Amino acid sequence: MKKIVAGLVVLLQMQVFAGEDPVKAAAVTASDFESKAHGGFGDFLPGNTVDGTLAAASSWRAEIKDPDKGQWIQYDLGAEKQLDNVKITFLSGSKRIYRFKIEGSTDGEKWTEIFSGTSRGQPEFETFDAGGASARYIRLTGFGNTGAPGAGESPFPKWFNIVETKISVRE
Repeated sequence: MKKIVAGLVVLLQMQVFAGEDPVKAAAVTASDFESKAHGGFGDFLPGNTVDGTLAAASSWRAEIKDPDKGQWIQYDLGAEKQLDNVKITFLSGSKRIYRFKIEGSTDGEKWTEIFSGTSRGQPEFETFDAGGASARYIRLTGFGNTGAPGAGESPFPKWFNIVETKISVRE
């Protein structure tokens, strides 16, 4: 049995792409999220990142309390797959640069880094190559962003905000 500490699991439909393959059931887990119940401004649940909606109101948002650990969101593909790429739409992606990493795992315990760096300031999907890595679990860990009032943005540099995620696999 897998133990989930301080997380939330949402079962829903997630798009796992292999060419034009159909939607596949997956579980989404996150270390934290903004919720009215937790004193936040909205309900930005992890499952929002795989609902097919590119609206800011349908995103996952988590405040980074420890910049060394960050905040993470994790996707369970249901079985081990060979990964092609991970596509992410960040909240205010054209106004903020996010610092984050992508990791993969076959067992949910031992993680291999696939990407570490920053977003590229795109308004919609940014594609990050996974190089054919094998994984069942994909974890995105954010360490903050460059949001600043001078850029027309609210000063929320201690947040990791994802609007949508797509994971492409090889056949």
